[in-house]
Amino acid sequence: MKTAIGIVPLPGQLLVDIFDRGNKEIKLAGGKKLWLPSDDDMKGVQNAVDHRHPGIRPRFARVLATSTEAEEAGISVGDEVLIDTLEWSRGVRYARVQGINMQFWRVFADKISLVSEQGRDEYLSDLADALEFAEILVGRNLNTPVVDNEEFDALESLEDDDDSASV
Repeated sequence: MKTAIGIVPLPGQLLVDIFDRGNKEIKLAGGKKLWLPSDDDMKGVQNAVDHRHPGIRPRFARVLATSTEAEEAGISVGDEVLIDTLEWSRGVRYARVQGINMQFWRVFADKISLVSEQGRDEYLSDLADALEFAEILVGRNLNTPVVDNEEFDALESLEDDDDSASV
């Protein structure tokens, strides 16, 4: 098990940051911007013939934490993954950085269609920088670097020793 946010998922699961959501901004020449509206708002117009909505589709995400089973399947923290349609949980806020809520979603490892290692190190570095100044909403210490299960257990035992010493 590895985590970049101090929270460990249950066996067979991942915690991800779905970045394929919300309005998109495309910068054009002359300082102009083109805003593409979000397709993940379920209040929009639906196609009555096909009973489909453009927001119902697979999503791209970055892995924040893995279970042992997910690692055995070749999925690592920082990987970019494609999640099957509607196979993620509701978002959970875990931190706030400069007024922006950071969320994770729970996904079962067998619901991942594609895995890419491209940009892993850059993403983890950016995440660590952001969490350095974050207001933590859940979890323990999110300012710790990515650690494996043994190091995580060692950190927990140190925290437990500190708690018992102060009583």
